[in-house]
Amino acid sequence: MGEDFKEIRTTVADLRIDAVAAAGYGISRSRMVEEIKAQNVFIDGVAAKKPSQEVTEGAEINFGKRAKVVVVEVGGTTKKGRVGLVLRRYV
Repeated sequence: MGEDFKEIRTTVADLRIDAVAAAGYGISRSRMVEEIKAQNVFIDGVAAKKPSQEVTEGAEINFGKRAKVVVVEVGGTTKKGRVGLVLRRYV
């Protein structure tokens, strides 16, 4: 039996952990910055060092006791220069 997840297709200005995690968890980027500074956000099991830390395709993001978010695909850029993403938030 597989895990249930919600697929999220979105765009972000860049691949910073604060932007990607905020999109994946549906919260503001400023709130995510606070959580990163409080060391409540993890990338592949390691606490995120700073809000500007870059994430890559396949990265697993954990935030507190919430479900994990996985960066499934990093797509091309839009006309406005934003990066397309496919995320999976597991429930």
